Amino acid sequence: MAIAVLGVVSMASADSLKNQIAEMNKKVGKTIVKQDYKGFEKIVKAGVTKDFKYIEGGQTMNLEQMLAMVKQSFSPQMKVSKADSKILSFSQKAKSATATVKHTMVGKMMGPDKKWHSMTQEGTSTDTYTMVGKEWKMSSMSWGEMKMTMDGKPFDPSKAGG
Repeated sequence: MAIAVLGVVSMASADSLKNQIAEMNKKVGKTIVKQDYKGFEKIVKAGVTKDFKYIEGGQTMNLEQMLAMVKQSFSPQMKVSKADSKILSFSQKAKSATATVKHTMVGKMMGPDKKWHSMTQEGTSTDTYTMVGKEWKMSSMSWGEMKMTMDGKPFDPSKAGG
């Protein structure tokens, strides 16, 4: 049940693209904490290319598939208290850019036992951006390793019962 924290931008200033990505990541994080799916969707749709690719766990999704996955995670069984990201590395050329971003999410999740459990998720994504007209758009987000814990212990949601 991964929530994608997408760094999406729509301004063309080359010298500040890294800062724009960081600012947009903050905005996306706020929508996740608020469980504001409509706000999340609006930000994402405005900031990705038409052929956007989302890659997680070896599976490639288009924008609509990724949004459907994220929408499922916005539920009363999840309360997110923190959704942050930090750019670890950044490189930019004339019409393309790449950012390696560490994402951290903290919250509570209703378990199969109907009790609240503390949950954390950390992962790193490689995000690519393309200049479309005069705007920077995210063209792909590819997750590397992702770690989740529940009540401080490693947790694999694909193996959870319930």
